[in-house]
Amino acid sequence: MRLFVAVALEAALRSAIERLRAPLMTRAPDAHWSRPEAWHLTLRFLGERPESELPALHGALGQVRCPPFPLELRGLGAFPPRGRPRTLWVGVADPRPAELLALAIEDQLAALGFTPEARPFTPHITLASAGQGSLAPLRAALDLLEPTWGVQRVGEFALFLSRPVRGKFEYERLAAFPLQPYP
Repeated sequence: MRLFVAVALEAALRSAIERLRAPLMTRAPDAHWSRPEAWHLTLRFLGERPESELPALHGALGQVRCPPFPLELRGLGAFPPRGRPRTLWVGVADPRPAELLALAIEDQLAALGFTPEARPFTPHITLASAGQGSLAPLRAALDLLEPTWGVQRVGEFALFLSRPVRGKFEYERLAAFPLQPYP
């Protein structure tokens, strides 16, 4: 099972992003553009895990303590930040609350023996990847755009299953975990 932990985006934010995405798609038509229903804020990718680990994962994720917080989506960016862009993303205005949630999740997963993430956590929503195409025509647009799409209250996070279906990934929410203040 290919698993990840994430915050799902509300419909209003997806709609706002989708309105801006349409003109960007014409500049990079060969890129792999993610579907709005798949947009999410990944907190931790778990990779391939046996189904037998699900009870332990549910238990560990249920122990995460973090207060609810507002998530404001703002700006566009690319990975890598310089040179030829490979991934186009929507940014987070104040990354600190999402970082704290990701750290709390990381702590619980470490207790299960998961190796800590090597890369620093950068909260974002992936809009497109270069694939066989190029995102280079978007580089100039990224420097000019600083859109704000809105805010959603994050009151939960979820464990998702990711499976390939006809060349794309589909996501299934396996369990949700409400955010709870620190004890």
